[in-house]
Amino acid sequence: DQQAYEAAMQQTTVLRGKRQYNEAVSVAMKYVEIAKSNDNASYMLATVGSMQEEQNDQKSALETYRKAEKRAGRDVLGIAYGIARTSDRKSVV
Repeated sequence: DQQAYEAAMQQTTVLRGKRQYNEAVSVAMKYVEIAKSNDNASYMLATVGSMQEEQNDQKSALETYRKAEKRAGRDVLGIAYGIARTSDRKSVV
C-alpha cells in the first residue's frame, strides 16, 4: 500500500504543479478507493481538499476534508485547519 500511495502522490503532485486539477483529483481518488491504510487515504483526501480550495470550490473542499477526517488516524490537525478554512463559520457549531 505504501508504494501505491507514494506513486499516486507523486503523480498527483506533478499534475497539480501543472494545474491539471481534474487529472490530479482523478489519480488521488483512484488511490483512495484501493487504499488499505486509512492514514494514507486520509492524507490523499486532504490533498484533494487542498486542490479544491485552490480552485475556490470551498463547498467541495469542505466535503472532502470531512471525508478525510473520518478516515484519519493521525495528523487530524491539518485536516481540522482545512475544515476551518472552508467552513461557513455561522453554520459550524
